[in-house]
Amino acid sequence: MNNINFVGRFVKDPAKFNNGNGIKFTLAQNNRYKKKDGETAEDTCFIDVTSFLATEAIAKHKKGYLIGVTGRLKQELWEKDGQKYSKHIIMVKEVTFFPNEKKDNDSEQDGEYTSSWDENEHWNP
Repeated sequence: MNNINFVGRFVKDPAKFNNGNGIKFTLAQNNRYKKKDGETAEDTCFIDVTSFLATEAIAKHKKGYLIGVTGRLKQELWEKDGQKYSKHIIMVKEVTFFPNEKKDNDSEQDGEYTSSWDENEHWNP
């Protein structure tokens, strides 16, 4: 319970941090819907994601790659120039790699596969 599932495409290439132990990326998800007048409209949701599992596998993929994440929401708080800021990010517990429509030569995997992070923080490839 208390999980969030999100499928989207990398907005830009993922970036490693913490000496390569973690990786951060932003996902974009397009939502299409019909307006009252019957026209189709679209909006895009962007969400920042942090992962401490499958960092090498995630790093192999580039901007535009379709990926699914399951995790928990975490609120980040910071202050800059006396102004307080906050945002929510997804802390990854499980990641699913989907095959791309076009061939990704940098990827070793062509099919769908999943890696997960259990509550005791053990990686389960």
